[in-house]
Amino acid sequence: MTVETYLSHRSFQSPYLKAREDVGPASILWALLFGPAYYWRKRAPVEGLIYFLLTVPMVGLADIAEAAGLPDGIDIGLALWVFFALAAPPLLARCYERKGWVEVSAREIGDGEAWSEMTETERYDAAIKRHIEGPARR
Repeated sequence: MTVETYLSHRSFQSPYLKAREDVGPASILWALLFGPAYYWRKRAPVEGLIYFLLTVPMVGLADIAEAAGLPDGIDIGLALWVFFALAAPPLLARCYERKGWVEVSAREIGDGEAWSEMTETERYDAAIKRHIEGPARR
């Protein structure tokens, strides 16, 4: 994964419900602020549950870790929280790809008509067509 891919804005659309979710650098901020709830809201419940199960119990382990001479549980929890926030763009993108969602982009599609000039239905149809046909042949 390159930095350009990591920091680019990507949109995914469900082929069945026509639901659409955006992934980009702002995902890092929102995941940092809201944690597992953000992943849940973005329709990534598995990632949100893993996030919750790994980070939240660490806060309660501070006394146990201190007694055992291990690093403070809050420090470990904070490190995991920051890791999941920084990993939000690729984790969310993988989640949508795993679910079979179609990535829609601002590139020119098919007949050369600009993506921004298409209606929502035309964008959806073009994205599905591109998904079925595979990578663009140039």
